[in-house]
Amino acid sequence: MSLVAGAVSELQDLLGAQFQVNQAHLKAYYQNATEFQPKEVLGVAKPNSPEQVRQILEVCSRQSLKVYTFSTGMNWGLGSKIPTEGQCVLLDMAGLKQIRAVSEEYRYAIIEAGVTQKELSDYLEAKGYNLILPVTGSSPHSSILGNSLERGTTFLTHRAQDLRNLEVILPDGQLVRTGFWETANGEGGLGDELHYSYGNGPDVKGLFVQSNLGVVTAGVIELLPKPETIKLFWASVKEAQLPAFLDRCKQLYRMGGMRNIMHVGNEKRMKITGKGISSDSVWVAMTALQGPKGLVEWQESALTTYLSGLVSTMRFVSSADDLSEEPVLARMMDLHKGKPTTIFLQAMYKSEDSAGHNVDYDIDRGDVGMLCCLPAFPMDGARILKAVEVANAIAEEHGFLLATTINPVNDLYAESVINLYFNRSSEADIAKAHHCNSLIHKKLADLGYKFYRLDVKEMTHGYHNPMSISVPKLLKGVLDPEARLAAGKYGV
Repeated sequence: MSLVAGAVSELQDLLGAQFQVNQAHLKAYYQNATEFQPKEVLGVAKPNSPEQVRQILEVCSRQSLKVYTFSTGMNWGLGSKIPTEGQCVLLDMAGLKQIRAVSEEYRYAIIEAGVTQKELSDYLEAKGYNLILPVTGSSPHSSILGNSLERGTTFLTHRAQDLRNLEVILPDGQLVRTGFWETANGEGGLGDELHYSYGNGPDVKGLFVQSNLGVVTAGVIELLPKPETIKLFWASVKEAQLPAFLDRCKQLYRMGGMRNIMHVGNEKRMKITGKGISSDSVWVAMTALQGPKGLVEWQESALTTYLSGLVSTMRFVSSADDLSEEPVLARMMDLHKGKPTTIFLQAMYKSEDSAGHNVDYDIDRGDVGMLCCLPAFPMDGARILKAVEVANAIAEEHGFLLATTINPVNDLYAESVINLYFNRSSEADIAKAHHCNSLIHKKLADLGYKFYRLDVKEMTHGYHNPMSISVPKLLKGVLDPEARLAAGKYGV
């Protein structure tokens, strides 16, 4: 199938060279680190404003074209830019680059869909704002809103919880802003109460997270004040002690000893330390203690008291310390201070004995493949370790070592990132990796574990809750009756 001449003409009149149907140009959009079989797309549209997004949707509706949207397309390990179904037009939102407003008093930035971690972080620093952006360990060039809408996790906060308001264009072209975000130009100002997220009546913002009910063009992102004091907690934990360690972390969250997200990675994930997998597996844990000096000192004392008997090593590193001879700790400090780096992308290549392909580590173009399994665990150390052991056993049967991170968010739950790396140049390795990843998902689901994100393949396996998905399905029938936007995403 190809686009009819009328559709091509309309979209080229609207976008010029920013609309492409040439398959040679589209080849880059098919590349994905997961090595999923690409679904044929009919073209790619690259708007640079919300108004152009609205016009594109209008043309696609009139021409009966399906649409799949992404921001910078770095949904690595989950499908990258691959749509949920083929024969569609890709809507590449990377050109929506405006940072519309920043409020230091109410700690927010209004940004468009293509604004990256690096761009906003650099902007805040250049303008001298007393604010920081919580960042992830992914590329500095990844979209903030794109990651937030997929419920990503930063080194300090949960991104979905950092979303105060959204600007959305519905399939019929109607522009919606959630909560009390009412200004005509989409910026902030007096009478535009962006310090309060919910508005009146139903809070519809959540309907557009992991959603195909509209196209998000901009959002209000919560920022954090620069802390008076910051210390990085850094410890090593033997796997046998991991359940007790996580249970103590649960206690610390409940008493206020920890307030930020903790990241606990196994040796495969933490190859940045230069060590390989050992028979007596060791995990590396880190979190930031931030706030007034007295609070940070009390938190340091609490962590020392509660965790010292369960860790092999433990350090508290101050932002004032000279880390010039410890580049790993320096980069970890940067991440916790809101400065994105490529260190975890480098760790992926290092763990596979690959040099990577370029300085920005665009892994869709690298030689190492990656698949992800992303379960959400209750904060129960024994249950978490059981899931880790189950996943590791399946991987070992297929000849893989998993790179795993457990991210306690609070005293209730921890999110996990289980990465499976493979050789993209080997068809046998690709097939084996895909089979292994599916088995891990199925086994964990059979044991009652849930997933907070899924790749475009695993979305089809029914891991969603049918009792909750009935509402978005009903809304899909009203807002997008012909299922033009990302049909099948999360079962909708």
